[in-house]
Amino acid sequence: GRSDTSGILSALRSDSRMVAANEAALTSANAIVREAADLYAQALKALILREAETVDELFLLLLRSRTLSDELKSLVQGARNSEAVINPQAVNTLHLRPTLLAILSALKHATGFEDGMIALAKGGGSARLRCALYGGLAGALFGNLPESWIAELHVSSALDAMIKKQTLYRRETLTVEKIVDSLSKKLSGYEE
Repeated sequence: GRSDTSGILSALRSDSRMVAANEAALTSANAIVREAADLYAQALKALILREAETVDELFLLLLRSRTLSDELKSLVQGARNSEAVINPQAVNTLHLRPTLLAILSALKHATGFEDGMIALAKGGGSARLRCALYGGLAGALFGNLPESWIAELHVSSALDAMIKKQTLYRRETLTVEKIVDSLSKKLSGYEE
């Protein structure tokens, strides 16, 4: 209950930057990837812990961060100054920067969870990545996911097939185990 939540929040306060840095270091040697993970972790942590209650507060907190590079602070400032959700295809740089710019600008201009999600999905390209990253931040900022979105969740066909295969394997294993057990009981009856 409540103690579990406070324990999670305590761990989040103390270890979130280290966890994000370690995860990014495991998957990429690129400094920008590590910095982007740090930016995202700081933003998510600030929203979850309610260190920032609004998007403007979040942007100010990120701009004051001592660990973010000037380049990423410039990106945050660009999202803060944007007049609309920035279309990632309109930005001519490496993939990660326009993704961050898009999700932060969507967060700024969204009046709710769905607004930003729809705007990012319409952008095409890496919309799934942008929507996933935005969803984490927007969920922390706006609260619970809309029930209409939760109702639309479906198990993917690949996951469904994997579950069925695992269940079938388990049934077969149990059947073989039962046969072995039954045979061993019968054999032990003959030995006596």
